[in-house]
Amino acid sequence: MSIFFKSFKREIGKNSGKWLSNIVFKDKHSTPIKIIREQKNVELNQQKQEFKEKIKFEEKLVELEQKKFLNNKTNLLAEKRNSVLEMELPNDKNELFNFALNLITEIKSNRWSSNNSDEEETSNEYLEAHYQKLGQVKTKLQFMNATNEAEHVEAELKKIRTKRFIQKYWFYFLFAVILIALYILK
Repeated sequence: MSIFFKSFKREIGKNSGKWLSNIVFKDKHSTPIKIIREQKNVELNQQKQEFKEKIKFEEKLVELEQKKFLNNKTNLLAEKRNSVLEMELPNDKNELFNFALNLITEIKSNRWSSNNSDEEETSNEYLEAHYQKLGQVKTKLQFMNATNEAEHVEAELKKIRTKRFIQKYWFYFLFAVILIALYILK
């Protein structure tokens, strides 16, 4: 048993000496195992860095694709806006009223935006083109003495004007209400 304790004591002394020298001298005085571990850590850090760079590159690619998609969508909306403005108004009262109903449906199926991004601004311009064309239809209906149809279009124009105001400026309205509420609560 004394041999066991001697070798145990020697092993503890050797290991604690290695531990202390690794703390004091770091890699300058370490065993080869320590160097291999450091090399593995360096390789692992390099792999992490390469992975992060690859992710950043892929994120930039996705961002470019999104910008390309938005530009295509913006261009498409601009073309549609121009085509709406260039449309000829029908000369028949019934066809003109059906044209007005189609414009109203198109306006009601889309939303005005309160943000100022290029895409949303183009979308707002598209809806404004429909709104202007609807105003032209109302004027033409009045000249044709189609009073019932003109009154219907005028009522829809008022509804659309209200909807446009609310959808474009809801945030400011909400902000004003909150400020008024805070002022009243003081």
